[in-house]
Amino acid sequence: MKHKLIFIILYYLISTKLIASNNLADTSLVLSLNKEAFDLVYNQTNLAKQKAFQALRLAQSLHYKFGEAQAYSRIGIAYDVEGKYDSALSFYTKSLKVHQLTKNKKGQGAALCNIGLLYLNINNYQEALSNLHAAIKPLEEIKEYLFIGNCYNNIGLLYYELDNYERSLFNFKLALKYYDKLGDVYQKANVMSNMANLCSEFKLHDSARNLQIEAIKLYKQENDFYNLGKNYNNLGIQYLGTNQKTEAEKAFLESIAYGIKANNISGLADTYIHLATFYANNGNIEKSNYYTKLAFPLSLEIESPKLKSDIYFNYARICNKEGNYKLASDLLIRSSILKDSIFKSEISEKIALQEARFGLERKESENKQLKQRNQIQNLELENKRNEIKLRKASIYFVIGFAILLIIAILIYLKRRYTIQNLRAENAHQEEQHKQRVYISHELHDNAGAQLSFIVSNLAILEENEPENKRIKSISEMSKQAIVTLRDTVWALNNETINLTIFSDKVKQYISKMTEFEHSVSVDIHENIKFDPNIKPLQALNLFRIFQEAFGNAIKHAQASKIEVTISSLENNICQVKIIDNGKGFSLEDAEKKGHYGMQSMQNRAHELNATLNVQSNNNNGTSIEILMPIN
Repeated sequence: MKHKLIFIILYYLISTKLIASNNLADTSLVLSLNKEAFDLVYNQTNLAKQKAFQALRLAQSLHYKFGEAQAYSRIGIAYDVEGKYDSALSFYTKSLKVHQLTKNKKGQGAALCNIGLLYLNINNYQEALSNLHAAIKPLEEIKEYLFIGNCYNNIGLLYYELDNYERSLFNFKLALKYYDKLGDVYQKANVMSNMANLCSEFKLHDSARNLQIEAIKLYKQENDFYNLGKNYNNLGIQYLGTNQKTEAEKAFLESIAYGIKANNISGLADTYIHLATFYANNGNIEKSNYYTKLAFPLSLEIESPKLKSDIYFNYARICNKEGNYKLASDLLIRSSILKDSIFKSEISEKIALQEARFGLERKESENKQLKQRNQIQNLELENKRNEIKLRKASIYFVIGFAILLIIAILIYLKRRYTIQNLRAENAHQEEQHKQRVYISHELHDNAGAQLSFIVSNLAILEENEPENKRIKSISEMSKQAIVTLRDTVWALNNETINLTIFSDKVKQYISKMTEFEHSVSVDIHENIKFDPNIKPLQALNLFRIFQEAFGNAIKHAQASKIEVTISSLENNICQVKIIDNGKGFSLEDAEKKGHYGMQSMQNRAHELNATLNVQSNNNNGTSIEILMPIN
């Protein structure tokens, strides 16, 4: 019996040691796969994703949270390099959540830094700055100088995009300070490249060129194809600044070669357009057209509004010369819409950034609540002043004391009643706002994240099974669900929405709907004499009616021309009008058959207390007008 017990104990100890050894080997394999993925991510993105997904599956089976978060980050970087920003954001967010769960401050800072840079790439400067500032806090707590330097480098890029060169240089110098602490030469190359662009703005062309060449040498040592492509493109621009045409052409061609190796779609398209412009300015129209035509198909995979606008504008010139006037006109309109959206977003975001820098950023609802609290305080102060006046008056006017006292009491009670009503109204508005923000956060963080996960995984399935129509259909429906969810979150996050903001939302929707509908021409007219505020749910319902009407014009009416008018009329009336030249329909037939779309529009109009006017005949186009009163 004694020997048997010893044998059992020995067997248990050996088994436990073997299991621990196997687990240690598996976690080491996860780290090894993640390292391979990171080494490949700027040169061979597809292979990098394969390695990272393999690491992710193994880490999840082992419940190895650090390896799982690291794999999410590697996948996000790969999608980021490819310019697939929605997928990249989804995986960066997953990495952040796992690091927050495990309280890994270094991982949190790195994920937030990646998210900030992603928003910077799509010109969303406010979100970019918010995430980069959020990244610095946990990194400073653990003195993680590498990632702190990355954050300040990205903030420098952000201010460079906003033409605030003083702030840009300040942040670049901060980044260099942290890299010097580590002696990290490679990271200093990134800052040197950025500072070269800054020198170009100050016409210091020799300094800019020398910095750029030094950065390129460092990137060549690391075989970093992604950054080599970007820096050769910048070097070409700097050569053009000093009219060195031959050197500029060579630099652009080098950029293209490295961009192809790194599979950097956005970088390739940017260089193609620069090279096309270069050849056009030098009279070589044939080569200019060649590179423009190379850039145009890539616009389908690009999410930067500025770059897409440049591609559309250049390709429109080719279409115009080749006699394809309709496509040229459509492209010029889309280019103009994209430029307008960049301009408006930059103006508002510059203001938000300025407020954030001084710690004064507040939401519109908070400003209203502050005004109400100030109003309450003013009423209370005024009430106290009246009481003092009454006490003084009682000394001098004994006879009228009783009358004045009664008047003072009445004034006091009336104002106290007013204060109570204001407080109640303020509390009610605060509660409503909290509920809307809570719901919007729940939708964004839970439903939005789940839908993004579905879309990301469907994209992977679609790559593996491109002929599977069901996967493609489900993917499209999931993307549409994300769009619908974003519209709802947009409405919930705003206490009031003015007509101009609503109009901008309509333009964005039209631009997205017609991005691949080259046969449809859309004219947009604004007649906003005054800019009334619309409640969020009213704005959402009005936008849903517009979506239904505009979608019907494209999908069912087969219209080639659509005219959209948004106006503010007298007597506080908001007008939205959609006119198309499509095949039309019979209103009587539509009512008999009970078309859901028309019924939905009528129901929403009824909820808005709005008038919905529909005029249509078979083969004679359709006109839909919404007249909504604004309180």
